[in-house]
Amino acid sequence: MSWLGVDWDAVTAIGQMIGALGVIISLIYLALQVRADARARKSQTLHEMAKSYSEVMASLSHHADLADIVFRANDDMSSLKDNEAMRCLMYYGQMWRTFEDAFLQYRRGHLEASFWQGYEGPLNWVAAGLAPRVTYAFFKSQGMFSAEFAALMDEKIASIPQGPGPRWLRGALAERQSPAAATAAAAPTAGGAATHSGG
Repeated sequence: MSWLGVDWDAVTAIGQMIGALGVIISLIYLALQVRADARARKSQTLHEMAKSYSEVMASLSHHADLADIVFRANDDMSSLKDNEAMRCLMYYGQMWRTFEDAFLQYRRGHLEASFWQGYEGPLNWVAAGLAPRVTYAFFKSQGMFSAEFAALMDEKIASIPQGPGPRWLRGALAERQSPAAATAAAAPTAGGAATHSGG
């Protein structure tokens, strides 16, 4: 159809094409924006997980008395006083919550597998300890954990033998040092040898 020499059908078709192109551009922009937002959220999640885990570890390094409580709890839970048992329980409660949060974020696709592996290694080591198992059983009985995390931990505890307390750590680290460093550490210093010979 034409009017005043203008093919309005062609004009309408062109308008529809421009409109369709605008929709396509908008969808592409929206997809890129969603992808960028997803990357930002994942990055934020990684940061928050790392910060939470660091805070749990720092509580031991910054408070020698708490580290002593945790060490003694892994040797003998009954050796703790009431206030020490409460501090131990609160420490492991924070630790378990950190591990569970990381696991659930991983299961929901917010954490990459490589990042979760960095948590699972320490988790396997922790799961072998006496105090972690006792506190896990307590918190589980109180309904603290999700069914997913409880299933993971039940499987780990069933498959990982209970190991010694963390006091073996110094010996384990010594075994991993280089032979040269081990020899140097075992050898007496020149001053020490001279003192000994002089005595």
